[in-house]
Amino acid sequence: MCSSHVNRLRGCAGMIFDLNPKWFEMEHNRADIPQLQALLKLNPEDPTYPVFPPILYSDLVVDIKNLFLYAPLPKILKVVFFGPSSLSSKSKAKPRTNVQLWGITRVTPGAVAFAAIMARFLVSPDTELKQVGSKSHINYQADFNAYKEILTRKAHTKSIKDLFNLYDKFVFSDEPLENIAAVVADSHSNSTDVADIMRLLDLEDTNDADGNHVLRSS
Repeated sequence: MCSSHVNRLRGCAGMIFDLNPKWFEMEHNRADIPQLQALLKLNPEDPTYPVFPPILYSDLVVDIKNLFLYAPLPKILKVVFFGPSSLSSKSKAKPRTNVQLWGITRVTPGAVAFAAIMARFLVSPDTELKQVGSKSHINYQADFNAYKEILTRKAHTKSIKDLFNLYDKFVFSDEPLENIAAVVADSHSNSTDVADIMRLLDLEDTNDADGNHVLRSS
């Protein structure tokens, strides 16, 4: 991704995450900010960063039903596609947005995976987006591939279909995010293993056939 898009996201990260904008400035040491570290780690004492941190889940609860439903993720895509002003309820998308230039009509597995990586990068100690973070040692490339694999291979499940519908409704409309329903399944798991997550998504899809799938407002 070109540096201009990274800088644009960093410049409005305070609005995206509803946090102090100064924390996202290049010179700020985000490793010393407990609120940001809590988004990236299950255990603040752990020196490593997990592949599936709280920042990927709605309500920051590590549970399969919440994966990729953290509100800032679709906000990141909206900024990339339409610009920072698109996050304002008083602003309308301007002509010749990136959506038009790039011919984008829907949110894809790669787009959601990208949003997840950007969310992690923006709150991380890293100042430059590389394959492996120079300070965090997060393997952004490998983790992007893992997220995309889940979203692609399980695109047939109701949970992932609903997830894409939620992203599309928010990213491509003026509908406020809080008015869009988020998927909640009856089965719960805090697994952070890619294979387990894909198995559980199939299990949730089976539960849907029994009418056990419910929705809630995010």
